[in-house]
Amino acid sequence: DTSPVSRGSTVEIDAQNGLVLRDPQGSRLWSTENIVDSVSGGFMNDTGNFVISRRDSSGIWESFKNPSDTMLPTQIIEINGKLVSRKSETNFSRGRFYLDMLNNGNLVLNTRSVSRNLGFDDEYYNSQTSDLAN
Repeated sequence: DTSPVSRGSTVEIDAQNGLVLRDPQGSRLWSTENIVDSVSGGFMNDTGNFVISRRDSSGIWESFKNPSDTMLPTQIIEINGKLVSRKSETNFSRGRFYLDMLNNGNLVLNTRSVSRNLGFDDEYYNSQTSDLAN
């Protein structure tokens, strides 16, 4: 989404859509995805992880498993996890810098020169931590 977050935006928890961020006119800017259960509430735990839960208090979605452009202490980036920079301090649409934890265990940093380009530029960092045996 290319809409920057602005003053007057609202955040709500919706039983069907989970966590929803709306602009001042009520249009949806962002929402959690892939929620198939009915949402009953949400809470922020001591580590900064926001969790959306069912009626039985079990978690459906959590911010630490869905990183966007920021990592917090104790947060883990899982295999196939990705962080993407934002365009600017006030524009939260995708920027050109990507951090990817590949399925082989390598952590790589790369850029995307053109926003509509499906491919990436050359890696400028590769952790060389792949381990096919593990």
